Amino acid sequence: MVEAVARGVVTPSGYSVPVTWFAGREGAPVIIVMAALGMGSHFYAPLAQAMAATGFNVALVEQRGQGDSTLRPSRHDDWGFAEVLCNDLPAVMSWARGDRATGRPSI
Repeated sequence: MVEAVARGVVTPSGYSVPVTWFAGREGAPVIIVMAALGMGSHFYAPLAQAMAATGFNVALVEQRGQGDSTLRPSRHDDWGFAEVLCNDLPAVMSWARGDRATGRPSI
């Protein structure tokens, strides 16, 4: 079984995106899996485990307001999918290319 490592990836807006990293083979591509709306990312852990067991590196991303996210929809926290597309995913992709996966392609 591949060890899952939880961490936060900080976006330019200051939000920390919960990411669970499943290390595969050194130098292998990184697959970024973002949980569906209404589903916590833990639902996809068996899929991430299976992909990592075949050698891929997997970054399992939690969406805002779901699962391990510190944000919850309210009158004080207002966001939409644009923030996910413009802030969260680019930060995670940059992290996957830099800190964790220099030279590895991301899928």
